Amino acid sequence: MKKMYLANEIEFFMDEISEFYDNICTPCSENRVAYLVQLLSEIALPHPLFLDISCSTGETIYRLSKECKGEFYGSDFSNGMIKVAKEKNRNSINNHFCKVDMQELANGILPMQDVVYGNSMEWLPSYNDLENVLSNISKILKPNGYLILDIVNRIKFQKKIKAYYSSYVSKGDWLYIKNTYYRRQMDKYIINQIYHKVSLGNGEMETVAGEFHYTPIDLGYLKKIINKQYRIVGIEKNYGFCGNDHYQIICKKQV
Repeated sequence: MKKMYLANEIEFFMDEISEFYDNICTPCSENRVAYLVQLLSEIALPHPLFLDISCSTGETIYRLSKECKGEFYGSDFSNGMIKVAKEKNRNSINNHFCKVDMQELANGILPMQDVVYGNSMEWLPSYNDLENVLSNISKILKPNGYLILDIVNRIKFQKKIKAYYSSYVSKGDWLYIKNTYYRRQMDKYIINQIYHKVSLGNGEMETVAGEFHYTPIDLGYLKKIINKQYRIVGIEKNYGFCGNDHYQIICKKQV
């Protein structure tokens, strides 16, 4: 059995790929920003404080701040990603970034937010960790504030993910493709991941992918966790290449 990932292994990998991360994810970012622009227009707050947790290189905030009024914050546990995000947004006085793990959001670094957006929940090791993150988000969310969860059930469409990234790699026109080290890292962590089920000993199953693992997201169980602290106001499937395995859950903080 392959070992489960260690947090510092993921952090190291994210630091290493930060310089070319946008090349991989730009198509997703464009769709994501278009969706968020529409959603913020519907929420209709005059100058919201918006937080993107696990913001990576800050591409979403960079694009979103050009389309919407507000104060924008990004957090990520990777120093490399935050460094790129700050450089990219250096001329945007309303865009702010800090190194914070999503499980430590309530540590006093961030101000209270009107809207919190997260699209990395499936990377958390377990549902217990997910519940902890939702609790931390609640502590930095203003009364009646919005939480937007962008859920990608990676396990169900792993073949699509592999094909998606492989199609870019096959072009061979990126700088990192010419770098043996980066190519090896991409092969290891994204393209040739080996998935297998692991029993958690309590009736639940977990899927491990190489050095990383994803938590299988069951929508019914996720709703139960969310409803402990939030009220779900909508579930949408507005963008993405994964069909029914990619959805957005819009929640309001219970007061």
